[in-house]
Amino acid sequence: GRSFFAHGTGMPSGVLVGYLFFLAFWAMRERSFSPALGYLGKISYSIYLVHGTIFSLIGEIGSDPAAATAVVVLGTALLAPLTYRFIEEPAIAAGRRFIARRSAGLAAS
Repeated sequence: GRSFFAHGTGMPSGVLVGYLFFLAFWAMRERSFSPALGYLGKISYSIYLVHGTIFSLIGEIGSDPAAATAVVVLGTALLAPLTYRFIEEPAIAAGRRFIARRSAGLAAS
C-alpha cells in the first residue's frame, strides 16, 4: 500500500495553512487570547519539531489516514510539552545565562 503521507499534497497545503494562520494572528496581534492559546504559542516550536519527527517515524499505518492523523495528533500532544519543558526551556535558560555573562564581560572591558 501507499503511505498516506506520500500523496504529495500535504506539504504545499500545510505551508498555505501555516501562512494563513500567521496572517490571521498577525492581523489580531493587539487582541488578548486565552491562556490555552498562549501556552500553545509558547510550545509551538516544540510542536513543530515533534510533529515532523512523528510523521517521519510512523511512515505508514496501513492506508488509513484517520489512524495516521490520530497518531500524529496524540503523539504531538503528549511529547511537545515534555520536549518544551525538558529541552527547550533549559536551552533558553542556558542561552540567557551565556548572553548575560558575555554582556557582563564586555561591560567590564
